[in-house]
Amino acid sequence: MSIDPLSPSVMHPVKFQGCFGWLHTAAASDTAIVLCSGLRRDASNAHRPFRILADQLAAEGYPTLRFDYMGTGDSCDAEGGEYWAIWLGNVLAAADYARAVTGARQVVLIGLRIGAALATQAAAERDDVIGLILLDPILRGRAYLAQLMVEARLRTHEPPDFRDGLLLDELCLTGETVRRIKQQDSREVLPPQGCSVAIFSQAQSSSIAGCVETWRSAGISVTSQAFSGLESLLQPAHLAGQSPPDFMPIVSWLRAGFPVEQIDKTTAVTAPPAVMLRHDGCVETPLRFGQQCRLFGILCRPDSGTQSDFAVIICNPGGDPHHGYARFSVEFARRLAASGITSLRFDFAGLGDSVPSSEQLDDDSLDVFTVDRNADVAAALDVLEPLGFRRFALHGLCSGAFHAFQASLVDTRVAALLLINLPWFSLRREKSSPDSFARAAMTALADRRVGRFLLFAEGDAGIRPLEQHFGPAGVDLEGSGDVEVSIVSGFDHDLTGHAMRRAAADRMIAFLLRAPSLREYRSDVA
Repeated sequence: MSIDPLSPSVMHPVKFQGCFGWLHTAAASDTAIVLCSGLRRDASNAHRPFRILADQLAAEGYPTLRFDYMGTGDSCDAEGGEYWAIWLGNVLAAADYARAVTGARQVVLIGLRIGAALATQAAAERDDVIGLILLDPILRGRAYLAQLMVEARLRTHEPPDFRDGLLLDELCLTGETVRRIKQQDSREVLPPQGCSVAIFSQAQSSSIAGCVETWRSAGISVTSQAFSGLESLLQPAHLAGQSPPDFMPIVSWLRAGFPVEQIDKTTAVTAPPAVMLRHDGCVETPLRFGQQCRLFGILCRPDSGTQSDFAVIICNPGGDPHHGYARFSVEFARRLAASGITSLRFDFAGLGDSVPSSEQLDDDSLDVFTVDRNADVAAALDVLEPLGFRRFALHGLCSGAFHAFQASLVDTRVAALLLINLPWFSLRREKSSPDSFARAAMTALADRRVGRFLLFAEGDAGIRPLEQHFGPAGVDLEGSGDVEVSIVSGFDHDLTGHAMRRAAADRMIAFLLRAPSLREYRSDVA
């Protein structure tokens, strides 16, 4: 495990109770911190800021654990389970794990959005939680479900019926889970006596005021204040560089209430053992790679023990972490493994769990299109070659597709492209011509026998540049080697629906298994 030279803390990948997470440590301390994320977009938008927050807290002397609930992020699935109870159990297990590996006697829980409700409930069930920080909390489950109902109605144009459960983005909740969430009301949950509470919100609300009044009446120390730094946690992930996180109000509150008491000033926390996660049909291993091991990804292999020398590299969509929007990258990787294909889903430098280089510390370095990601892709290929992989497919959605396309033009190890909703072929919006960049690039890929799979949602903005250069539905690409262009009705840009994601994965896997140019690299796959 390498140390990030930009921070005195160390990030260790960890696992517990089916959850994947990161332990950020500097020195052994009497107080450990557990970060409880939100769900869906709340979790992906805050992923990078939470990494930065965890680093800052560890640098202050507080070992900090951040993790993915089961059924989210890189964690295991829990199909058919009652997720609210599972997630609450995950928070409790995270607190136990943080104490066990750091030696801390007490815990501070930090919860974001609906994660604040989970943190509050977990605190009420423990006697070692001395602090509770709630960030833009959703304190009433009924309000959260109302928000989900609005989003579901906008998607389907029909009022959803939650009695049989909820299917929205990566959430797959049973009717019982919906009922449990609906019953949550933090005004009825008391943190333990002696636990100090801080609420940081964008604006005061009646539910926050009600909680503060109830908890103070019960003798709980509560502070509530507006916090402009929440913007970096809540804004869309592709705007990550526009508002640098400022977490000093949180750090200052912790310093004042819980001064760091190191257990041993000379001994750092022992690094957890190497992490390997097993799921149905696959084995997943965290990888740190690239210059100074700044890049991070998850290697997902078939559990059969056999493999070809061909692998798929999965790139970030927009500013989202390597999980992908609605967890599509995780779903796709595990579907690939079930088909006998290895993959590596990873974060570009500065995004997700990958640390930027010293040249990438300005805000502009996180722009999802203009930053050249060829070196990041090359590093991902480089780390897999010593493992026996020789040829690769690159997959991406939107900006991830754009960077995959660019990388394929300079790296001859790329044997196939799996591109979904490619927005354009180059940053320079050129007019169609026989010698355009788009046509020259596609000709070069055809000459190298690179398989090309392009899928577009009907009405997607990327269809216009496709047709400008290659005719209606890309007809001019026919006959130029292994190429498949599909425009699919019923899909949207981000593949928000479960059926969309499954159909897209099926189409890409089928292309890989039948493309003539890949046959020699998949002798053990078909």
